[in-house]
Amino acid sequence: SKEQEIRIEGKGIHMKERMAVLVDCHGSMDTAYNVGAEHGNELCDFSRLNLLGNFSLTSLTSLAVPPKACSLSTIMHLDLSRNELWDITTDALEPLSATLVSLDISRNCFESLPESIGAMHELKELRATHNLLKPNALRLDVLTSDMKQLEVIDLRFNQKCGKRSLLELLQSTVGDKVEMKLTVTYPPPPPDPSTVNGDRVGASPAVRDAKLLRSQLEPWSTMALRRRLVADFGEELTGDGRGWAGSDISRGHVMDRLLSMYQEEADDKNSSRICNDENGRAVVYVSGASVEESIRDRVLHALKEFWATASLVGNRERPSICAENYMILCSPSMFESRSRNAAKAAAKLTKHKALWDLAFEAMNSVDPMYASQYTAVAVTHNFVGSPHIDKQNCGPFYGFAVGDFEEGTGNVFVECSARVIAAVNTKNRMAKVDGRFPHWVGPYDSKTD
Repeated sequence: SKEQEIRIEGKGIHMKERMAVLVDCHGSMDTAYNVGAEHGNELCDFSRLNLLGNFSLTSLTSLAVPPKACSLSTIMHLDLSRNELWDITTDALEPLSATLVSLDISRNCFESLPESIGAMHELKELRATHNLLKPNALRLDVLTSDMKQLEVIDLRFNQKCGKRSLLELLQSTVGDKVEMKLTVTYPPPPPDPSTVNGDRVGASPAVRDAKLLRSQLEPWSTMALRRRLVADFGEELTGDGRGWAGSDISRGHVMDRLLSMYQEEADDKNSSRICNDENGRAVVYVSGASVEESIRDRVLHALKEFWATASLVGNRERPSICAENYMILCSPSMFESRSRNAAKAAAKLTKHKALWDLAFEAMNSVDPMYASQYTAVAVTHNFVGSPHIDKQNCGPFYGFAVGDFEEGTGNVFVECSARVIAAVNTKNRMAKVDGRFPHWVGPYDSKTD
């Protein structure tokens, strides 16, 4: 394949194949640190043992044997990170209540902080990063009331705990003597002045220039960009020796370095690459399955009548996408049968049943199995650019375009891998595209529909 050819050529820096990277139970890249050398026999290391569910006293006593620890009375540091735990029973930590000074429950499945932590009177440091913690389940006022030695609580990288107001509330709860760490995502932090363009460019996909590589990479999470630097470009360390997966490396710095790596490859004069875009990525051109002309004509006629309706002009149900009109029709089966959302979806579907039936007919003519399974249809008019990821999709979608725009333009572009994108021709065709990867609509004559 083209991707294999590119890798054989050695386009990556210091590598020819994609490197394997460690990930945790959430799929986040994981650069484990070695605390064993620092703490010696005072450490009880239960990380990466595939522990699942509740951690109990039985778990502690059965696992805490040499070489893990000499005895329970010597344990000062307990590492339960990188498992799939969601609770610690009340009796599990009792033997350690007078000795434990640090506890690490990072990279697990905790939705709340375990009540048993409150009995750790000598605890100085609590790490609970990369979990599923919820703001209303932290209960720090109760848990920390008897923890007079506490110095650090690290709750970074818990997606639902990202408001600055929560950080301020928690800090006031535990007091100034305790360092509270939280990853603040709202309001968005100010851009890093030391980066070229800040952490993000453009408030939404609608305003980003789809031709720019940065716009095409912007939909990825920061962790996915870090993983790409390490796995696809072999760039494990920053210029000053820090790991790119480190939480102290901003998104802007990761993006700047990634773009520079792409540019180095694009500027490589010794390569003989074919079908590249302006960013140096290989382009694979594919076409969808042709839809019968009679169906296409009826779809186009129905859409022209539909968008000509005065009440629908400027109907943009997805404002983050650049399109003159954007409407989503959902099957009531997507919602609970008696819910208000189901009732609204049913009413909307009834109103626009003709469009829904035409979409089904077109889909059924190409892929009857898929036609029997899909639950939503996006009806758009003059969709432009807008590199984005459909985060709510549970699988690929089918794209189908009709209109008087020129053949070969208005393709759906989708990222296949770090160095390969596909240009998918959907004009008068039904083509399957995985919207869980960055995708956008290519340019076409704006005077056409």
